[in-house]
Amino acid sequence: MGTLLAAIILGSLFATMPVKAIIISHEFYDPLDNRDSSSFEYIGSTTHEPPPGWSVTGGGRGVWGDINDDGVVDIIDSTILATNWMQTVPPGDPRVDLNGDGIVGIGDATIIGMNWLKTKKSLEGDYAWHLGGYGDWYMTRYVDSYCLSACTSGCFVFSFWYLTDCSYDSDGGCRAEIALYDGGIYTYEGVWTVPIANNWTAVYVKCFVCSGESIQVKVHLKNIRAWVDCASGSIEEDVKKEDQYGSLALGFNMFSYKITTGPALDGEVIAVPTLYAQVASGYYIHWIELKVTNPLNEGTFNLNIPYCQQGNDKGYEVDPSAVEQRQQNAVTAAGIIVPTVFTAVLTFGVGAIGGSSLMAVGSRFAASTTFGMVIKFVLPFLASDPDHKTADGGGQVDAVWEHWSYPGIGVNESDFASSANAAYDLHWTFDTDTNEFFAVIIEAKVCFGQPFYDSYNHWWWLTDLATYTTQLSITIWV
Repeated sequence: MGTLLAAIILGSLFATMPVKAIIISHEFYDPLDNRDSSSFEYIGSTTHEPPPGWSVTGGGRGVWGDINDDGVVDIIDSTILATNWMQTVPPGDPRVDLNGDGIVGIGDATIIGMNWLKTKKSLEGDYAWHLGGYGDWYMTRYVDSYCLSACTSGCFVFSFWYLTDCSYDSDGGCRAEIALYDGGIYTYEGVWTVPIANNWTAVYVKCFVCSGESIQVKVHLKNIRAWVDCASGSIEEDVKKEDQYGSLALGFNMFSYKITTGPALDGEVIAVPTLYAQVASGYYIHWIELKVTNPLNEGTFNLNIPYCQQGNDKGYEVDPSAVEQRQQNAVTAAGIIVPTVFTAVLTFGVGAIGGSSLMAVGSRFAASTTFGMVIKFVLPFLASDPDHKTADGGGQVDAVWEHWSYPGIGVNESDFASSANAAYDLHWTFDTDTNEFFAVIIEAKVCFGQPFYDSYNHWWWLTDLATYTTQLSITIWV
């Protein structure tokens, strides 16, 4: 009776709120078999053996020619090559058969020469997968079948990162593709992105899955050689509000939902709420907020933000204001999250965002366009860096959120922020024995202000005008 009443209350609550809803009743985890291959760290019998499940046209793991896996092609690798010279494989060392022709010979020596003193590249883990050149090159695999049910009637997103250390013709690029098989083949192709040498670039594509027999994802390189890393699949939903002062977009990407036998909190969701705000002409952003709330407090659960980041068009570093806040029995506490700034500038979509325009802090994420336009975040990952301190949400909390404030006073009107984005990793766990379903509301807010000039003090001030709110509801049936 209690569960039925809770369901009625939940339905009534959501019915009265301007929210879009995601309802998940099937497990969805490791759609690309992340445990072995999303970061392409798999080591096969040879360096050119593809990660499990992937079909690759050419290429190899890490730096092609790094036989001993020390991260550089050097004299040690050439010595191992000489030791196995002209041996068939087996009994010769399979690592040295770099071109896979079954014998250690001139072809393998040529590969070492081409990559002499080159070092490994990776965005996450030990090595990225290296392939490509002039022409078309592919990495393809099927989404694991147990994830198809969770994708049905939802938006599936495939995304990955790539890096090139060379300049190529203007028609060179990379894109993500999806093939949906449902009595026929329906192809979805992302936008070609032009690489910038020595900058990691994120690309993605998405499709709405009404039904389907299978889903195939594809990394497509054209006239470039690149390292590919952090391939991922997720379920996405988003909502946007636009008015006279500006626009506010809220997104939600779920990367994992699974039930694990053993722990008390056996249900686990790993997801990424995202926010993007853009002003209309003559207005500016004073603050933004991204919040996750449990509306009913039913069952045993825990909400936690392990990792967060923000960006804005003025490059303001909102720290230590970027703190996790959580509410339990009307008592608010705060735990500071210490972010680490990436030393390399990451590339978003078709254009690079330099450190002067965006602080690349926190989880990595992909964007559909250049900064200043609507950004879709699709590729954050939980932080593994030990310098990233987890802000422990404790026990059964009612809500967790991040609030970022930007300057409300400046020497020039141009000091105020015109666009801002934020994202964080959400770790949501619950005890499936305590309720039949669990739900949260994701809420994004932005406060728009209007500037005025104080001629006496020679300052510009920002006066708050309006606060926009958008919401998404997420329900997990167990």
